[in-house]
Parts: sequence; C-alpha cells; structure tokens
Amino acid sequence: MPLFQSPSREPYRKVLYLRQEAYPDNYVDSSFLSDLQRNVNVHPASLPVLLAQTLPITQHLASTFIFISIFIRLSRGALDPPRLLAFSAVVAIICRVWSNWISAPTTNGGAGGGSTGSSVVAPLIPLFTLYLLSPALKTLTKATTSDSIWALSGTLFCINLFLGDYRSIPSSYPRPLPSPAHTTISPNSSSPSLSTEPSTATPLPPAPPPPRSKSTSTLPLTAALSASTVLASRLSSNLSVFSLLLFSTLWFGPFPLLRSDLPIKPTILLTVLLVAGALWSLVGIGGGAVKIALAMLLGISVAAPMGRGWLMIRYKDRVRGPWDQAVPRVGGGGT
Repeated sequence: MPLFQSPSREPYRKVLYLRQEAYPDNYVDSSFLSDLQRNVNVHPASLPVLLAQTLPITQHLASTFIFISIFIRLSRGALDPPRLLAFSAVVAIICRVWSNWISAPTTNGGAGGGSTGSSVVAPLIPLFTLYLLSPALKTLTKATTSDSIWALSGTLFCINLFLGDYRSIPSSYPRPLPSPAHTTISPNSSSPSLSTEPSTATPLPPAPPPPRSKSTSTLPLTAALSASTVLASRLSSNLSVFSLLLFSTLWFGPFPLLRSDLPIKPTILLTVLLVAGALWSLVGIGGGAVKIALAMLLGISVAAPMGRGWLMIRYKDRVRGPWDQAVPRVGGGGT
C-alpha cells in the first residue's frame, strides 16, 4: 500500500464521496491524522484544589463522629449532662460571636433598648420549650427495640451526610489553576493548531467566588435533628435528653452554616481540629471505632481526591480535529 502520492498522479484529496481512480480505496495519505488534537481544552485539576474541595465533607463527617461519641458516653454514664450543657453554652457563645463578626453590621448604635431586649429573650423561648418537651421525648421510642433505633438513626445520619450542602467550598486555594492552552490558526493553513506557549495577552482578573448558600437544605438538617431525637429518647434522664438535643441543635444548625464562610487557612485549621477531636472522642468507645473513623476520614479527604485526579489523567481522552461531527438521528427520523 503506497504511503506517498506519485508526482505523475493528481494530488490526493480528502473527500469521502469523490471517486479518485488513481488511488485505491484504502489509500493512506502522508498527512493522515496530522491535524488530530488530543485534550486541547482538558486541564486536570491540581491535587491541592481537589484536597481543598473535600474539606467541608471532612468537617461534616468529623462533626457526626463527635456527636455519636457524645451520645455513647452519655448513655454509658461516662459524661455528665451538666458538662455537656456547659460545652453547649460555649458553642453557642462562639457561634454568636462568630456570626456577629462575619455579618459586618453597617449601623452602630441604631437599635434601641427594646430591640436589644428582644434579641436576648428570643433564644430563651425555644430553649425553654425544649426543656419542657424533654420528658415526652424521653418516652418517644419506649415501645421500640434498640436494634430498630440504631438502624433508624444510622439511616438518618447517612441521609444527612449524603444530602448535605457542600457547595460552600473555600473561595481561595493554595495554588491557582493552570492557564489553559490556546488554539491558533496558521496563515498558510486552514486547520487550527495547538500552541503550548503562554498567551501574551493581558490576563483577566480572577473571577469572584460563587455566591455561598446562606441556608442549608431542609432535608439534611431535618434528618440530623430527627436522628438526634431518636437517639436522645434512649437516654435515662430528662436532663440527658435536654442536653443532647440542645447540643445537636447547635452542632447541626448554625455551626455548619458559619464554618462555610471561612477562607482556606482557617478552614484547614478547623478541619484538623475537628478530625483530631473526633478521633480523640472515640478513644475508649471500643469496637474499632477509632480505626473505622480514621479510615473513613482519610478515604474522603486524601484517597478520594487522589483517585479522582488519577482517573482524570489516565482515562480522560478528548479527540478533536478539523472535521464535521456526525449527528446521529435516533428514532428513524428522515432527512
């Protein structure tokens, strides 16, 4: 099979429906696939960016482990309800200061004494209501077996984890994304060619981060609070029920919403603290809880981003060229 055209013959033309008697049907021109371009606009994300995107998921999973360990210690009597109430008060104060810090109020001293008094009384109403409902919630699952309670609470926590709002990713990353390669067209050629040289044009300013969701989804929050209520109903005292429900309201309510407004460095620090706190709280629980939690946290925060980046590099293959793409007609439609 000839690879190069003979000077005595007419030049070979890459036209499918043109009958060229001088060339066989399986003729291969010397410029065969010379204009083929592979992965022109495909830019695999860097590993630091992938690791940064998993930080909200790691924080949420570590927070769930901390809550489960607190429930186990309450049920075993290893943790006193007053200590949990004190810890909940600290969390509430931190969330309040945190919220005031990121809200950046535009007016100073504009509120009167009436509004200040209402802001103090308003949080006490649900607190008092929750305390009154604690005896009723304690007997909520009295006629249900413990195995059903563990299965139900586990399912609800899984719903909370899988449907959580993880769009609040840090707005700044350790390193910028690589600049994309550009496609140029030569003056003597009608086909585009890929240029690997950096563009000399003035770089555009970085795009602003996407707007963050100021309210979490209703379903994950409801699932977490329902799981907390189901677990609290297995405790032995009304004070234990009240302390666990109060902590769950703060832990799964304002805390995930506030931590989504942190930049990258405080987010990394908070992630390390939550992971360390989760592993430390699970020590002494038994049943290999620390090993299971460590495997899950490492799998989400390290193994999953590395696997995703490797799959992107290994199997992503987009081929382009100066040809018209065929559009299939499905369903027997006529031309």
